[in-house]
Amino acid sequence: MRGMASRWMMMVWLLGLLGLIPLALDAAEEGWSGVISVDEVIHGPAVQGSDQVELEHFALAMKDRLREAHAELVKSTPYIARVIREDIGFYETELERILAEKGGDLTVGHTLYFIKGERMLVISDGARLLINKGQVDGIVDGHLIHTRVQDPPDLGSLEGKPEGETLQGFKTRRVQRHIRDKVYDIDVAPGLPNPYRIGLLDSAQDLDLMRSLSDLPGLPMAVSEVSGEIQHSLHVVNIANPNISDEIFDP
Repeated sequence: MRGMASRWMMMVWLLGLLGLIPLALDAAEEGWSGVISVDEVIHGPAVQGSDQVELEHFALAMKDRLREAHAELVKSTPYIARVIREDIGFYETELERILAEKGGDLTVGHTLYFIKGERMLVISDGARLLINKGQVDGIVDGHLIHTRVQDPPDLGSLEGKPEGETLQGFKTRRVQRHIRDKVYDIDVAPGLPNPYRIGLLDSAQDLDLMRSLSDLPGLPMAVSEVSGEIQHSLHVVNIANPNISDEIFDP
């Protein structure tokens, strides 16, 4: 896994769009309308004896550079955006090394999913994607995207899975997945739409993880890596359930 959580999720979601997989809804999800907010976080180990002041100063400098790079990304041409993405990857890698030394948690990405039935609007760093009636349109790092969705994978089952944490007021089931040399605990809320099932790239890094999430029959509320010194996670931080206007899905 290269870089930090933003590369883990956003590079899979937003770069090299060769195809997307549509949402397959059960009866409980067909009429769902709302907004799902997801944070990407990296977690460093508990460390003692490090020079915390110096490391914190370095971390703040890297965060500032990362924030400035993301701000430039949304208004750059495709070529410049590609260069900025390389800079972002460097800053993220440096922040990951700092966390390995000083410990602590760092939120490195935030994504909004506006969902109504089989339609979804994704807004995140440098990207805005609309999935509507099997068509995918939008912009990623200055590149216009226009493609069709593909057939969804078979749904998995939560039958017999233990209870997970109650998150954002929703009861979950706990699934554990072994992906490559990593282990993930995943708390899934049945009856809610799964945005990873709407969008899945055919060719991108960490495809195995995204495909594993996409076959879950519900919303992955928490995806927590439980192996490795530096751990990555995705957490649903808010679920709003208003009746979204159809106008938000206009091109």
